[in-house]
Amino acid sequence: MEALYIVCGDFDYLLLDEVQNVEGWPLFVNRLLRQNLHLIVTGSNAKLLSNELTTHLTGRHHKIELYPFSFKEYASFKQIDTSSYTTRAQALAKSGLNSYLMQGGFPELLTEKDSHDYITGLLDAIIRRDVTRRFKVHYPEVLLQLATYLIDNFAQEYNATGLAAHFGVSDHTIDTYCGYLQEAFLLLSVHKFSYKSRERLRGEKLYVVDNAFISNRDNTFSTDNLGWRLENVVLVDLLHRAGRRYADVFYYRDRTFEVDFIVAKGGVVEELYQVCYDMTNEKTRRREINSLLQGARKFRCSNLTVITFAQSETITTDGYTITVIPASAWLVER
Repeated sequence: MEALYIVCGDFDYLLLDEVQNVEGWPLFVNRLLRQNLHLIVTGSNAKLLSNELTTHLTGRHHKIELYPFSFKEYASFKQIDTSSYTTRAQALAKSGLNSYLMQGGFPELLTEKDSHDYITGLLDAIIRRDVTRRFKVHYPEVLLQLATYLIDNFAQEYNATGLAAHFGVSDHTIDTYCGYLQEAFLLLSVHKFSYKSRERLRGEKLYVVDNAFISNRDNTFSTDNLGWRLENVVLVDLLHRAGRRYADVFYYRDRTFEVDFIVAKGGVVEELYQVCYDMTNEKTRRREINSLLQGARKFRCSNLTVITFAQSETITTDGYTITVIPASAWLVER
C-alpha cells in the first residue's frame, strides 16, 4: 500500500486480482474496507468459491458472477448485425444463433480450432481441481459420472433418490456433489415456483452454464435437440436479467400444465415464458398457449411471452395478449 501511494498518489479504488494466492488476504481486505476503500476482488474457482467470499466478507461485499458470452456478446464478437430489420440481417442473425446454440459462448472457443479438446480439458479441470481437490471428494469417479449424467440430461427435473440408486451412493452424497457442481459454475439450478418453501426446495431443474458442455466433450450422449439448447440459453439470459433487478427465476409444473420459466420478485409473479423452438405444429401451438393462459390465471400475470427460433406474432385470446418473439431478437433486447 505504501508503494501504491508513492506511485499513484491518493486513490479510492483498488483491484486485487487472483487474491487467493496471498495467504491471509481476508484480514487485509477487511482492513482496507474499514478504511472506506472501494475494492474489486477477483479469484479462481480452484481456490476461492462464492460461499467462501460470504464467509470472509460477511455483509461487506457484492458478488458479481461472470458467465460465458451471451448471444448478444457472441454476435458482437462475430460482427453479426442484430439491430437491422432487413431480410438479410434477420436471416444472418438466426444463422448466428444456430451456431451459438451448438458452439456455446466460451470466448476462447471462438478462436480455438479444436473445441472438443478445449471443453474436455475445461470439464476435467472443473471436476478434478475446482471440486475434487477443493472439497476432498471421497468418490471422485461418482462425481465425474454424476456430472456427465446431469449434463446429458440438462433441462430436466432433478431426483436425488433415483440418482442415488443408480450410482450406489446415498441421497445426501448426490445432493452434496450436485451442490459442488453448482458452486463451481458447471450447473445452474431453477426451483419450482410455490408459495410453500418445502415445495420450492423439493422441485428443481438443472441446466448447464454453457451449451458448449452439452456435446463438445468425451463420452457424450446428448442429442442435438435444439429446443432444449434454446431453453438452456434463455434460462442463462433470464438469470442475467433477473439478477440485475434482484428478481428470481422459477419453473412450474403440475398435472395439467407446465410453464418453462417464471420471473418473480418478492413473491409476486411478473413474467411468464415458454420456450418452443418451432410452434408451427398446431398441437404444439395449442399446448404452449394453453400453458401460458393457465399460468396467467393461476398467478395473476399478464406479461406472457413465447420465445421461438423463427416465429413472430401477437396472439390475443381469453383477454390476454401473448407475444411470440424469435430468440435472435429477444436475446439482444436491452
